[in-house]
Amino acid sequence: MRPMMPGETYANFAADLRVVVGRNNVSKQVLLTQFYRCLDKTTRKLVRQELMPKTLEEAVNKGTEIDDPIDNVV
Repeated sequence: MRPMMPGETYANFAADLRVVVGRNNVSKQVLLTQFYRCLDKTTRKLVRQELMPKTLEEAVNKGTEIDDPIDNVV
């Protein structure tokens, strides 16, 4: 697996995780765990808060929603 690159979107990172896994028999939980590892600490806590995502897609959507710069205006 590889780390998330600076400026990379969560969707692109998740897609690259799937490419790296390829046809190997890797569980969805392993992909989700790797995705969580590459989030910064604050975003990881917010994504896992309340209803914890059960799929990689749910985690990507929630992470994108949390990290959206348009919504994070002071």
